[in-house]
Amino acid sequence: MRLATVRISGGTKAVLIEGGEAFELDYSDVGSLLANPSWERELNRTGAVHSVDSLDYATLIPSPSKIICVGHNYRNHIKEMGRELPT
Repeated sequence: MRLATVRISGGTKAVLIEGGEAFELDYSDVGSLLANPSWERELNRTGAVHSVDSLDYATLIPSPSKIICVGHNYRNHIKEMGRELPT
């Protein structure tokens, strides 16, 4: 099972993906789905069904409340830019 936000009919929809099928959920994106404390109960397979091959993927969570960044390659980037490493 996977979740995605896809573009459908001029808007976006959260979908539940299983196998080669995507089932529309009653949410505009995965972020609004996950904001519901009982989101797992909302994962039904009763919405419109689309082939995974035909999906136009959109931003998973369009307006995240937090953005967490990890500077894993920070040292390498400094070297690439020809700068000195901080001490």
